[in-house]
Amino acid sequence: MTMNSRVLLFGGSRQTMRRADELGIEPLLLQRPADHDESYRPLVTALRVVDYDDTAAVLAAARDLHRRWPFDRAVSVTEAGMLAAARVNELFGLGGNPVSSVRLLKDKARMRSVLNGIGLSPVAAAVVTGPAGIRRFGAEHGFPVIVKPVDASASVGVSRVDGPEGVAAAWSVANGLGLRRMLVEEYLSGPEISVEAFSFGTGRHHVVALTAKTTLPNFVEVGHVVPAPVPEDVAPAITSQVTALLNAVGHRDGPSHTELKLTSAGPRVIESHNRQGGDRITDLVEQVYGVDVIKLGLAWATGKLEPWAAAPAADGAAAIRFMTPPPGVVGAITGVDEARARPGVVGVYLDVAPGDTIREVRSSRDRAGSVVARAADAATATVLASSAAERIRFQRVSSAGRGDGRDAAAG
Repeated sequence: MTMNSRVLLFGGSRQTMRRADELGIEPLLLQRPADHDESYRPLVTALRVVDYDDTAAVLAAARDLHRRWPFDRAVSVTEAGMLAAARVNELFGLGGNPVSSVRLLKDKARMRSVLNGIGLSPVAAAVVTGPAGIRRFGAEHGFPVIVKPVDASASVGVSRVDGPEGVAAAWSVANGLGLRRMLVEEYLSGPEISVEAFSFGTGRHHVVALTAKTTLPNFVEVGHVVPAPVPEDVAPAITSQVTALLNAVGHRDGPSHTELKLTSAGPRVIESHNRQGGDRITDLVEQVYGVDVIKLGLAWATGKLEPWAAAPAADGAAAIRFMTPPPGVVGAITGVDEARARPGVVGVYLDVAPGDTIREVRSSRDRAGSVVARAADAATATVLASSAAERIRFQRVSSAGRGDGRDAAAG
């Protein structure tokens, strides 16, 4: 195949490589040592293994690749590579989001400070270095409060503290993650949504979709539905706030994923990212809007896409339900074919297999799998995805290595 453009990819799945191929884009791939998979080599023009946090090594690899195969843009489809990709783009003057914007959105405390400084989505917040700081914040602003890492994703380390008696447990979570700084914020009450947007240059932002969330008490997400059933009079405020946020933090290119709470005082930003949403939200968006956000990002980065006049309209709804069976070693998994045959189901995905250990759900990485369903409306799509997920059973293995005869529902 004759390629007419190249990208330097920081991570990505085989599907990402397929998207590039369909667009006529030649991929150069950087993988982290922990993620290295030699089977990707035939799928790309060049593959290098490098620690994304080692700036000198990243830039050295990028210089070598750019000299041999000049690329149009460095692109990351994962949180881990966002800052490294921005540094490469800045080094070669390739555009994209500036390093300052990526850094700002990775640092939740700095982002909150910027927003509070301009009166956009005001939320009381402070960086604390120990339990005493949480207690002081709670005494000043009232409990409950949220305690979370300054820089993390996948709902890792997020705790709700309802009073002084819960402070020690929240800080033990920080210790368990090896963290010495945490962000404490006032608790925001209301439904949680995320806004999937795409930017075609400074100030040219289009909201693609609103996603509604279902979470566990520890804030790990176990369900999404697109489009979110948001009152018509609230939607303009959401769009206005997200657009103002993206302008304030300097986001100018490609996808963004912003999480909000719909409070009684109006929408309030939880956090935002210079990337597409995870948790197969991109699959839901494609089902409903016909937009492959990752493919869109590759096309925009290589000049193969004109800016939109308007975002596409929704066609129906799609939902995902994640499976969270009790912890234990998996002996057998049943009901998968039955789940796939359920009405509206368009995908069943297992993240564990017999012999794997299911852990307590403390982050998004601990879920056992998911089911995606499509329907005419959000409520029906949610029911279809949930009912199909309930058909999947995870039989646990006893300590003696035999099936204990107990099935754990997907949850």
